[in-house]
Amino acid sequence: MAKNYYDILGIDKKAGEEEIKKAYRSLARKYHPDVNHGDKQAEAKFKEVSEAYAVLSDTEKRSQYDSLGHDVFTNSGKGYNFNNMNYEEMRNFNFGGVSMEDLLGDIFGARSHRSTRPIKGDDIQYTLAIPFSDIIRGNEYELNLSTGSGQEKIKVKIPAGVNNNSKIRIAGKGNPGLNNGPNGDLYILPKIPKHTVYERDGSDLYVKIDIDMFEAALGTKIQAPTPYGAVNLSIPPTTQEGQKFRLKGKGVPELKGNGVGDLYIIAHIKIPEIKNEDDKKALLEIMDRCSRPDRDSIINKGFI
Repeated sequence: MAKNYYDILGIDKKAGEEEIKKAYRSLARKYHPDVNHGDKQAEAKFKEVSEAYAVLSDTEKRSQYDSLGHDVFTNSGKGYNFNNMNYEEMRNFNFGGVSMEDLLGDIFGARSHRSTRPIKGDDIQYTLAIPFSDIIRGNEYELNLSTGSGQEKIKVKIPAGVNNNSKIRIAGKGNPGLNNGPNGDLYILPKIPKHTVYERDGSDLYVKIDIDMFEAALGTKIQAPTPYGAVNLSIPPTTQEGQKFRLKGKGVPELKGNGVGDLYIIAHIKIPEIKNEDDKKALLEIMDRCSRPDRDSIINKGFI
């Protein structure tokens, strides 16, 4: 028997009443004897999670457990020993005024006074960390997962264009159903880190490129990064800070093959430090010949 009821239910020590109940119902469904006929390991696990819930669902018992610890708590006789109970005794066990049968509801569907309709098993969710490159090219993984059929290898195809809100459904690989009901489904949840260069907005990508003031004023040709390789880009004269240049079709593929987003190059004008006096003099001469911004009108309009 594990030595921590919180670990048995897979919850935090700060978990509330509803979270504890939800965790227990999910595990009880998974290991219930009606689902795992003759499986002694599942039966032992069912008793284990039921014992944990019996203590943690009782405010007084939980407080004593938190104070005394598992070994002291159980050795003092303050806990429960579900190992000594048969299935019928467990069915009628009282959880704070609610029987186990009422608490689990349709999980006991095989009994005569309960519904015998087929019940689909619970779905399983699995978070899969994937690199940014997968959203461009897609990928396929082979995962060793615990499913409704036990531990098995599952091939998961990650389509190009996925995001952190995507769910990839694999039918029938969730928890077992009841009364010959179908298994639940397995949902793969991609977790994608931020890229060091690109910022994503839907199917579009954005990247800042440093351009010095001379290139911005006179225009130039640069190489710009894209997920598909570098491309040549013309920067026109008088380019301004924050000006965007669109590279069509160089963004993220849209799910289900509905095209590809765009990549936007954002100009970031860098001003060099001018230390040489001759260079300063030359720039001043250029400044005198160029048109100057009309700040006076803005200042005058700024009075309230």
